[in-house]
Amino acid sequence: MLLPLSLIIRLCAEYIHGVADAYSFTVYRFISRLFNNINSVLPFSLGELLVVLFPAAAVFFLVYGIAAFIKRRGKRLKTMFNSFINILCVVSTGLFLFMTNCGINYYRSDFSELSGLEVKETSSEKLKEVCIYLADSAAKERQIVKENDEKVFISDEQLFGRCAEAVNSLDESYSFIGIGYKAPKGVVLSELMSECMIEGIYFPYTFEANVNTHITALELPFVACHESSHIHGFMSEEDANFIAFLACKESDCHDLRYSGYMMSLIYATNALYSADKEGFDEVYTHYTEGMKRDIEYYNKYWDKYITPVSEAAAALNDSYLKSNSKTDGIKSYGKMVDLVIAYYEANGK
Repeated sequence: MLLPLSLIIRLCAEYIHGVADAYSFTVYRFISRLFNNINSVLPFSLGELLVVLFPAAAVFFLVYGIAAFIKRRGKRLKTMFNSFINILCVVSTGLFLFMTNCGINYYRSDFSELSGLEVKETSSEKLKEVCIYLADSAAKERQIVKENDEKVFISDEQLFGRCAEAVNSLDESYSFIGIGYKAPKGVVLSELMSECMIEGIYFPYTFEANVNTHITALELPFVACHESSHIHGFMSEEDANFIAFLACKESDCHDLRYSGYMMSLIYATNALYSADKEGFDEVYTHYTEGMKRDIEYYNKYWDKYITPVSEAAAALNDSYLKSNSKTDGIKSYGKMVDLVIAYYEANGK
């Protein structure tokens, strides 16, 4: 019965105004915070462990089912029927938990609606102005942050705990964010995630934010805050990116602030390059040598992972986003620039 119930939940969340918001701010907030805090006791990602064990468990039950079918000669039809019911129950339960732990939040009000932030069309000149603001802000932070022997930016210690606190602290200004969530967790198989061009993932069955620790330090704080925002109930990528920007920007930690400004600058300048090449060239004059080294290192890191495997993973992620009514698919990642511009205009910074 969980299969049709999951469908009903989705339809109600999608077509009845207020259902997703009501659930997200009450039931979801309670269960997500409860299980997120319980699982935080584990020093490893329970979600990653379950993903690794799932194929082995599937093979075991497949072999067990075939053996039972062969052994029960007079009851093979019943055995097949029972196996089908068991599979259906597993799939139904998985779908139901996905909807209650994550899926409903795709239909909640977005950040701009909840905050009153007005997102509107803007000129390339305004976009260039915002890019210069981000570049100048990043340049100031770059003078303070640490470098490795190659003079490339590195983050400070205890990063994930500080990222979780940065997102929790936003609740002081935006009461719909929520508080009390624990730190994201690093993934053991992080390099495999890089092979699939995945920086992080929210695992709804354990309420854990999982982060690829193999990625560059430039993006690591931003990604950790991004994945943390998913636990807070913000599933759209543009909202998660913007919350990551705000969390990093408002943090007292220079490495978080630098990462937030730089990653937002990358998104913004990508948009500017398409709209105004000369404007992009002007913004680039505001980059310091340290910023240029960090971006070069960031680009070199990801260039080596552009493979058929990563392209297939991107296509799968695109299909997943569209299946949850995010019709722009992976293109929606760039929409956070509109939110940054709206924030800049509303706050003058």
